[in-house]
Amino acid sequence: MEYMMYIKVPSHNEFLYGLTAGDMVLQGMRVQADGKVKGLFHYVSKYLGFSGKKDEQEGYYFPFRLLINGKTMTFIKNGITIRDNIPFEEYNVFRVTPKDIFEIKVDGKFFARLDFSEARYEPKRGDVPMNVAFYDTGICGIPITGFIGKIDKGSKADKEAVELVNSLPYGTRLVNVTTIVSEDFEGSATLDLGNIKSGTAYASALALKAGEATVTDTKLAEITADKVTAKLSAAITAGTVNVFATIIRLTV
Repeated sequence: MEYMMYIKVPSHNEFLYGLTAGDMVLQGMRVQADGKVKGLFHYVSKYLGFSGKKDEQEGYYFPFRLLINGKTMTFIKNGITIRDNIPFEEYNVFRVTPKDIFEIKVDGKFFARLDFSEARYEPKRGDVPMNVAFYDTGICGIPITGFIGKIDKGSKADKEAVELVNSLPYGTRLVNVTTIVSEDFEGSATLDLGNIKSGTAYASALALKAGEATVTDTKLAEITADKVTAKLSAAITAGTVNVFATIIRLTV
């Protein structure tokens, strides 16, 4: 895999505006040559040094170092210039979401394009119990259970299939999925899980009832794409559905 040589994620102990790079991202985050950022973002709270605005002091942040010299730089977010010809700084931080694309210009010339759609994002602490993602890709024959995401009324999963926050290790098999429905859940909906891009269906028409947990056998469905999509048959008006998966690797 080729990586971008002129943008570097700082060492984990390097400080940027009051936090270290390790506070923001898991070690090993890299930028591919095509600009796609790969790695895990930690959810950050109370990042006071980033901005004086309260609504910009928590979320996901990308620390980076520009391996180039210049006098000015311009930052463009999703086609809109957010910083224009500001004094050049070697170290910088972007506040990002999976839908964001940033462009960087140095001295008026295009320098880099950063795409955050394929990175992984750690859930906010306290949002769900046991937010355990699949950091281990699995040892042959040993089942592993992890948290893959939640659905609530804000997810709009009744209108279209939405991607859950955590990925499944590619090449493993799905033993079962567990849905845990909160006691304040309101609505009459069923849940489909799969992956739109690969056309894979993992589980269909899972019944959702307030205060209940259900384990559904998935007959060792092969994981052919890392993201899991969720689709509701109808809208929910309150409560949450937390989704866990058990996977197993059957080949060495």
